[in-house]
Amino acid sequence: MSKVLKRPMFRIGGSTNDGVVSLATPRKNYQEGSDVTQQAEMNRKLFQQFVGPGRSERNRLMDLLLEGSLELGAGAGAGKKLPQALALSFKGPAQRFIKSGQDEENFQRQLGLSAVTSALKRRDEMELAKLKYGMEARKETEMRKKELMQQYTLNYTEADRFQNFLNKSKGIEATTGLSVSSAPFSLVFNKGKLQVPSVKNIPEGIYYDPKYNKYVKIQTGTFVIGDSVQELMKPVAQKQISPPLEYPPIASDSP
Repeated sequence: MSKVLKRPMFRIGGSTNDGVVSLATPRKNYQEGSDVTQQAEMNRKLFQQFVGPGRSERNRLMDLLLEGSLELGAGAGAGKKLPQALALSFKGPAQRFIKSGQDEENFQRQLGLSAVTSALKRRDEMELAKLKYGMEARKETEMRKKELMQQYTLNYTEADRFQNFLNKSKGIEATTGLSVSSAPFSLVFNKGKLQVPSVKNIPEGIYYDPKYNKYVKIQTGTFVIGDSVQELMKPVAQKQISPPLEYPPIASDSP
């Protein structure tokens, strides 16, 4: 047991994912904040399974008694009184017994450290992967917004609103039982109300007007306008609202 810390997997330096550690496949779907602890515990159990439990204190104590008895029988402390002879006979075995206990404690400590190190590295790799994925997703979203702006002559805010609407299309269809339009809708402001022009000629479905930020449900030749999908689930009276503010263009400083 005195050489236990010289096992290759516990040498200082090198990658923490070499050897047995590479077999520690991370458990998925951990809750935030507890993944490292659970992963480290799983790693520790896996490491312990491969390296074995080590010699128990009882077995090491038996070695102490056996070695001390052999030393005494071989004449260690000959000519001394019994207490002195026993002390001389068990001196070496006792030192080895204490050292083996310390080595085992150090081994278990290193085992736990390797398990935690591997879990932390795995967490960092996952966080980096999430960050990379998030950056790629945002880049793709921005590209899609630019396409919407060009295709439907939307400003950035309108494109952002409509993109969010499209992202929720599957959930909207599941909630309403109606198909979701993939093109922006244009409401008409008339007599203090938002109206759907020629509603009977428009197919049934869920529409979205990014200019007014309104959801529209068209069904059986009638329409419902609301601020959310939930408001579309039951007919509501049209509210008196003001048209969006029109800002005058900024005057040029040039003559």
